[in-house]
Amino acid sequence: MAWLDLLIIVLIVLSVIIGYKRGLILTLFSIGSYIVAFMFSRRYYANLTNWIKNQFFITNKVNDLIGSHVELKVPETNIVPSIEGNAQGIANFINQDSIKMPEFIQKILVNNLEVQTIAQQTVEGIRNQIIDTIATLFLNVISIVVLFFLIKWTIIILGLAINKVFELPVLGAFNQMLGGVLGGIRGIFLIIIMLFILIPISISSPQGIISISIEESYLVQFFLNNLVGYLLIGIGAIIF
Repeated sequence: MAWLDLLIIVLIVLSVIIGYKRGLILTLFSIGSYIVAFMFSRRYYANLTNWIKNQFFITNKVNDLIGSHVELKVPETNIVPSIEGNAQGIANFINQDSIKMPEFIQKILVNNLEVQTIAQQTVEGIRNQIIDTIATLFLNVISIVVLFFLIKWTIIILGLAINKVFELPVLGAFNQMLGGVLGGIRGIFLIIIMLFILIPISISSPQGIISISIEESYLVQFFLNNLVGYLLIGIGAIIF
């Protein structure tokens, strides 16, 4: 079992236990903080991304970091015949061994790079377009994470204050059982957040231990293929 699989299992079990001990009321505040924070960050992350892009020293650093891992070795004369007029050609071009990127990142590139635009570019032009696409995804994820935690902790602090002021009563075993169920749901949210944090690390170091661990983890692949990957592809479709 990969260490990420073990971490995911531990997170879910601990979340159920904590939810059971907290009970329904405080767990509802905790769950609500995730939902509201997700909706807020989902709606406004693009604004933060655009602001970050206007800070040129940050944008240059991100592009340099990603660019150090993107190297195209395809001869320039072979580009147009191999990709012109078909999406599969783009997929084959991106999936070549010289571009070391996780599979879900490659899917986003395939969805967002235009055939006719690529066909008219040099190798360096295509490389810059790939770097720009990945950099935007990288900043989108960072923006989502930052906004998410800001809103989440604001709601948590509010919930603790309300709980203390009104001294909400303990609802007994029923309250604890529902708290455990909601705690498990919260654990799933935590795993999704963890993956959103690990994805930029994976992008910045495609051959690093995090990227390798993500590829080897059965549970991480399950989340990426069934939820997180679709969220990222959806974000890419909206932004681009």
